[in-house]
Amino acid sequence: MTLTLKTEIHAEGAAQARHLLTSLYGEGSVLSLTLNEDGGAKTLTSDQLKLKSMADQKALITQNEKRERARQKLVKAQQAVQKANAAKISVGG
Repeated sequence: MTLTLKTEIHAEGAAQARHLLTSLYGEGSVLSLTLNEDGGAKTLTSDQLKLKSMADQKALITQNEKRERARQKLVKAQQAVQKANAAKISVGG
């Protein structure tokens, strides 16, 4: 179950706002941050928030997929190195 809610916070900038919200709601809980022209939070309709949340989740999933592919590639390379080293030890002694 996904719960999306709108929170207004006044901060010096986007980085500070994200830090404050992450401190309040936990790491990974802040999916999107929208700024007003004056630097404050922009009010979105519930439909806009839902679409923005879905787009942000898609981006997060894509990022996680890239990380996982890179991790698997690294593990495969490490296994190949271990196998080559084991073969070298067996042959060369």
